[in-house]
Amino acid sequence: MRHEKNNGDDSGHASHHARAGLVVRTFTVEEAHSLLSDLRKRLRRLQEAAQALWERKREMQLVLCNGSCSECDCGLKAYKEELVASMKHMEYQSQALLREIRCLRESGILVRSIMDGIVDFPAYLDGQLIFLCWQIDEPTILYWHHISGGFGSRRLLSDLVPPLWSAAQVASAGAPI
Repeated sequence: MRHEKNNGDDSGHASHHARAGLVVRTFTVEEAHSLLSDLRKRLRRLQEAAQALWERKREMQLVLCNGSCSECDCGLKAYKEELVASMKHMEYQSQALLREIRCLRESGILVRSIMDGIVDFPAYLDGQLIFLCWQIDEPTILYWHHISGGFGSRRLLSDLVPPLWSAAQVASAGAPI
């Protein structure tokens, strides 16, 4: 298989591919790799925010469930303003998470799982649209899968193309090996 750079785009930037009326940004392995340092930091922040939001939601559900009996009703009324404010803050946090995911999507990066730190980069390999698949603790782009597949169907990129990254390049990327 042959790795195609930018699908004929000579600008050095990721190309855009019209498919069924959608514009899909595609990446070369090199372009995707160049984004990993910043993306790793962004995903860590997203993970922390999502975890905090999930824990707060769970706490709120416990408070509401435990206070739903008639004898606890007056206790909940005393905290109604605090509960409403907390729920509004959770909604704000949820919207902030969605905005960040949308921002990544608009740049062409597809977040598949915040908590697992899994993202896909649309790419071309031998003229076929595929996903370069990366997980947050991986040192570089090591895997790909068909667009109809997912994380479980990942294949090693090195099995298809000559090795693109030496051990020294991987180490210099600042990621754990």
